[in-house]
Amino acid sequence: MSHPLLGFLVGAVFTAIIQSSAAAVGILQALSLTGTLSAGETFPLLLGIGVGGALPVLLGALGANRNGVRTAVAHLLIDILGAVICGAGFYALNAVHPFAFLGGSISIVGVAAMNTAFRLVTVVALAPFIGLLEKLTNLFVRDAGQPAAEAPENEIRLEERFIRYPALALERCWAITARRASGRCGTWSASWTAMRTRSAPICCASRRRS
Repeated sequence: MSHPLLGFLVGAVFTAIIQSSAAAVGILQALSLTGTLSAGETFPLLLGIGVGGALPVLLGALGANRNGVRTAVAHLLIDILGAVICGAGFYALNAVHPFAFLGGSISIVGVAAMNTAFRLVTVVALAPFIGLLEKLTNLFVRDAGQPAAEAPENEIRLEERFIRYPALALERCWAITARRASGRCGTWSASWTAMRTRSAPICCASRRRS
């Protein structure tokens, strides 16, 4: 696999099929034990694995609300931009000063270290542009013209796909409970104030809030 672009495509497609970037990296580490995998072949494969790992997130966003879709799109953008930045920088430096280690075999630790370096560089490079990434994500996934203050009911209910992930389900339950409790506390507070002051407008407002 001498061409980096071919290695990138193989890594992306393979990871998209098995839907697990961790498993794909584990397979690379297993291949490194045979001594047939070089560092020059591993790097583009890891870039492709990073991009292909966004597919499960995109599939999980199907049927989600707009914020869920935005999260999946942001995940894909970060992976693509990270692969472009790391790939362009790495091969530009290699063209100026060829890396001698690319032709040698890579170990399990080497695969893990290279993957960690790729992720770390992506985070450091894109962290200053979080606001720009947010605007770009909102450009891809536009609002439907609904005011933010009037959130639809399906945004605060527990969606069925969270049931498969207990940690996410519990976190979502706590968020929904806290939101509901906050609203009810405000209603009780307004009702108590109305009872003490015998204010009809406050009673009406409290009834509408509940």
